[in-house]
Amino acid sequence: MAAVTYDFYANIYHGDPAVTEAAFPRLEARAEDAVNALIRFRAVPAQLEKQYQKAICAQIDYYAIYGIEAASAGLMENSFTVGKVSVTGGGASARSGGASMISPQAVSYLEQTGLLNPAVPVAGARGWW
Repeated sequence: MAAVTYDFYANIYHGDPAVTEAAFPRLEARAEDAVNALIRFRAVPAQLEKQYQKAICAQIDYYAIYGIEAASAGLMENSFTVGKVSVTGGGASARSGGASMISPQAVSYLEQTGLLNPAVPVAGARGWW
């Protein structure tokens, strides 16, 4: 059984309206796997369930925005153009592309729960640890 229902995603979290109910199960399953890997598949206490669900929703939004295949494989582009607007990234390498697989918002939801894997890299003065 999925940790997040489409009803929770659409009506409580207010996720990306572009995510249809038909596309939701695939995105939810992948997002749940990503978040579970991030917390090392630990059991989630009842009092932290909502934060856990919000982290999964944030990951679903991330996949919806960047494309599930690209984000899952860590193949994020360094730049993109939409209409007249062009955005250039910070020159991500193949190694740092893997860091793009997880939504920063999902990490934010998990940071205060104690569930977050302590081995998750943190940006410091000298780069990623």
